[in-house]
Amino acid sequence: MLDGVWRSVSAFFVVARGADYLLIDISNSYAKFAFASKRRLSAPGRIPTRKLSSSVIAGLIRQRKVPKVVVSSVVPAKNSAVSKAAKERAEVLWLDWKLNLGVGIDYPKPQSIGADRLANAAAVAELYGFPAIVVDFGTAVTFDIVSE
Repeated sequence: MLDGVWRSVSAFFVVARGADYLLIDISNSYAKFAFASKRRLSAPGRIPTRKLSSSVIAGLIRQRKVPKVVVSSVVPAKNSAVSKAAKERAEVLWLDWKLNLGVGIDYPKPQSIGADRLANAAAVAELYGFPAIVVDFGTAVTFDIVSE
């Protein structure tokens, strides 16, 4: 079973040497992975979210010996797979509304905003500045206005 999963994510190992982070984006349809350092980002890999397991994540952490895992997840049922895989191997940073991501949140219930939307807002602010509109065509289409 893991052979098929490893083949589907193997393309993004190319730039992973010296990676400081394993980035994981867990969405409803697919889980995406990339390795990153302060200067480089690997090509992403992806697998169907239903196939995401602690074995897959532990293998990624072990193979590249990354000290940190950064996770954006909108599928709480898969979060335990990350926690189990990273236990005693890597520090995990969960993207959520409590983190200082460099953008303010003007929303009635900030705890209900998906980590994917927060990551998008932080990225557009860092890469392109303000103001900006982020349109994400994932399982759902979302629009976010980033004004400051």
